[in-house]
This record gives sequence, C-alpha cells and structure tokens, in this order.
Amino acid sequence: MNGTDHPPVELLADRHEGLLPGDLAAAVDRHVQGCASCAGLMSGLDRVRADLGAEGRTPITMPQDVAGRLEAAIGRVAAERSAGVPSLEDHRSQGQARRRHGFATGLVAAATVVVATVVGVAVITGNDGASDSSAGGGSDALSGDPEGAGQGGSMEEQPQAAPSDSPSKSLDTEPPASPDQRPRATAQDLVDGTLEPVALGPCAVPPRATDALVSQITVNGEPQVLVVYPDDERYVVFDCAATNRLDRGPL
Repeated sequence: MNGTDHPPVELLADRHEGLLPGDLAAAVDRHVQGCASCAGLMSGLDRVRADLGAEGRTPITMPQDVAGRLEAAIGRVAAERSAGVPSLEDHRSQGQARRRHGFATGLVAAATVVVATVVGVAVITGNDGASDSSAGGGSDALSGDPEGAGQGGSMEEQPQAAPSDSPSKSLDTEPPASPDQRPRATAQDLVDGTLEPVALGPCAVPPRATDALVSQITVNGEPQVLVVYPDDERYVVFDCAATNRLDRGPL
C-alpha cells in the first residue's frame, strides 16, 4: 500500500477492531502512518467508539406502547410455534430443496431439447441422401445406355466430395462453466455439502470469516477466495490478498 492506494473503509474498520491477521494488519498500519486521510478515518472510528460508550452509560426506558407491542409479538410467535408453524430453519431447508429440484428439472429439460434437435437433424440428413440416390438412379434409366443401366465396371465412377461439416456440429453447445467459474453455484454446493472447501494455499484469509465457509476458487485463471455465510444465505468473493471484494450476492 502507498499514499495513492488507500485500503477500503471496511479494512480500516477491521483493523480498528483488531480483526486482521498479522501481515495484513502491519501493512495497514504502515499505510495509516504515512496517510493523513486514512489516519483521520481511524481517529473518527475512535470518536464513534467513545460516543457509543457514553450513550451506553445512559439508562433508557422503553416506552409503554413499544413494550406492549413487543410482548404481543413474542406471544404471537410462541402461539405459532406451539401450533406447529415451521421455524426459520425449516423454511431455509425447504427453499434449498426447491432450488435443487428446480436446477435438476432445468437440466433434464435442456438435455431433452438437445437430443430431440440432434435426432431431427440426423433424420433430415438421411432423407436428403436417399433423395439424391433416387435421382441418380432415375437419370441412368432415362439415358437409354445399357452399360450405364447395367454393371458399372465399364463406366468411370466419379468420386463424391466428402461433406465438409456435419449439420449437427452447428448445434453443439458451449460446455457449462466449471464450478470454480460460478461462485454462486459453488457457494450453494458448499452449503449443501456436495462440495468440500479447497485449501487457500497462497491466498489470505478474509476478515470476519470465522463462522463462514471459506474455499479457494479459480475465476478466469486467477485464484480467488470464496466466503459463504450459510446463516445469512449470502456469499462474498475476495481477491487472493483478501483486500478487495470482487463479487457478492445471495445464495
């Protein structure tokens, strides 16, 4: 890091909370010592912490209407649980099952369309060949040449040009991207347990990844770090140095 390459605000906040590993924390400290802008941000974080601490020492009384609504909501949730209403974990499990079923159904439908198209092209190609053969035989019969109509030993056989490309080749589809090139699908596989996390190797561990699934992936030939938060149903992709966030989204 140098004076023109400022670390993200999230990285400065993690350093302020002491969440960064040793090498990355030392690099951030060196940058802050020589950068007035980042040093000001760190001072601002100190002030925020002090203000929050001061506010926390002041007792706050909950208004009666808020307390009443809160108690009513707690009672309603307790009644729903006792009546057998599914919990949030049940909803998540059902959603994952629906996504897996929809993905499998889409694959079967796509495969059916491709097979039907290839078979149709093959049938059309066969019919065209049969029509050409019939036309050639009729021409020999109408010419009145007994040698042409009989054995073909006395006539020169004209070589037929081999077809350049089969029509079915134009229907070839691009192969699906590997799981490492689809961070969202890879994240879902990690949550479902169908894919094991890959060791990070030379890549750094991103901040705030203690309760997450962390795996190294490869996107366009570059190693990246995939962090999956199952409880929040989201994922984040960092570069190998774990300093820049490249992608994120829901599962």
